[in-house]
Amino acid sequence: MELVLPTEKDLIAQLGNVRGNHLHEVVDENGENYLASMPTKFRHTVWVKRGQFVILQPIEEGDKVRAEILYVLDAENIKYIHEKGRWPKRFDAEAEKIINRSKPTSSAFIDSDLLPPSDSEEEEDMENLLDVDNEEDQSDSD
Repeated sequence: MELVLPTEKDLIAQLGNVRGNHLHEVVDENGENYLASMPTKFRHTVWVKRGQFVILQPIEEGDKVRAEILYVLDAENIKYIHEKGRWPKRFDAEAEKIINRSKPTSSAFIDSDLLPPSDSEEEEDMENLLDVDNEEDQSDSD
């Protein structure tokens, strides 16, 4: 996935309620509330939910609908924008939660008992088998 940075004209906003007709309430980085439209190219391929972050392109002639959604941001992109120093301070707490939720935890790893044996384990098993065979051969010759 391509990581994006907002341009100087773009705004980062958090989605609120869906108003219908592909319109979403948003709160932008300046604290303003208004409607943003979901472009046609996303309408049947991208699903969004309240609380997600988006990059908006303002619509100058817009009265009620004042922006169009350019990108829906996932945790990786939020982290990237944050690292580049372009993340709005207003959304810092929410960004930290999203980034922390996306980090793998120890429970996300597969238990070593469920993994196939590594080469070194196979070698140890083979050596143990050879030792047992050698002991059996010696006891048979007695």
